[in-house]
Amino acid sequence: MENFTNTERNEPSQLDHTKTRCLRVYQMMASNTNFKVTLVALSVANIPLSITASLGNILILIALRKECSLHPSSRFLFRCLALSDLFVGLVSQPAFVIYLLSLLKRRWNLACFIEAFEHVAGAVLIGLSLCILTAITIDRLLALLLRLRYRTVVTVARVRKLIVLVLVLVIAVALTSLWKEKLFFALIFVFVFLSGIISTFCYLKMFVTLRRQCKIQDELHQQISQEMNSPLKMRRFRKTVTSVLWVHCALILCFFPFTVNKAVSSIFKNSTYHLHVELWTITLVYCNSFLNPVIYCWRIPKIREVITETLISAFRHQV
Repeated sequence: MENFTNTERNEPSQLDHTKTRCLRVYQMMASNTNFKVTLVALSVANIPLSITASLGNILILIALRKECSLHPSSRFLFRCLALSDLFVGLVSQPAFVIYLLSLLKRRWNLACFIEAFEHVAGAVLIGLSLCILTAITIDRLLALLLRLRYRTVVTVARVRKLIVLVLVLVIAVALTSLWKEKLFFALIFVFVFLSGIISTFCYLKMFVTLRRQCKIQDELHQQISQEMNSPLKMRRFRKTVTSVLWVHCALILCFFPFTVNKAVSSIFKNSTYHLHVELWTITLVYCNSFLNPVIYCWRIPKIREVITETLISAFRHQV
């Protein structure tokens, strides 16, 4: 008992060369016994979420490989989104669990190191997901406006170059969190704001265009022979746009509490309550990688069919 007390007394001196966030965590654990329960609960919750997010996105990648109705550039963007979510489940979320467990074990140096890694990795992967979702929205708008010219304008090579450029930019932004946290969150705010503006404009433009086209078809009662305007293609296009919209809504719902908590905590800097809430909101952000495969299966019948066949085939091989 005496050794444990001495260890607790020496802990603040062990934190002298670590981040101020770890000092806040130490103060939280010392003043709030429920915080330990929170760490255990979050650790237990994030482990199955990490596993299901990883398995779900692996199945989505398999389904996208077999699904041929999407244009190659669109399929490539969906693959990149699934890969980003997969690495969240394989890398960022397990790192978050290790961070929580290291706090429970009072391994402060390890906790601060893992926190820095998880912070950068999470910012890269989640920022990349946000940018890819915006790119998918732009891609759907171009498919509607360009029609037959879409296949020649939007190519896989051009989309691949765009993704590489976005990845470099996101990594550069994420690394600023190790240098200047205020600049990092300012850049994140700019990213989210621009993404929201661009996505909103694209969805409104698609809604107005689709409504106008439906009105023209109803008034003239004529068969449209163009590829993008055939009833089957238009119906499939609408389903894809709706699916992307659902993914956007899920991302907003998962990110909104974290953003609000960060904004409030920047005003009340010494409040340990916001640190408590932050851990829960980070878990909610990671839930987005689990929700995306669920939305794909729910909204896209072809992907649901391929995943069902894959699971049945795997089950038969095991039996």
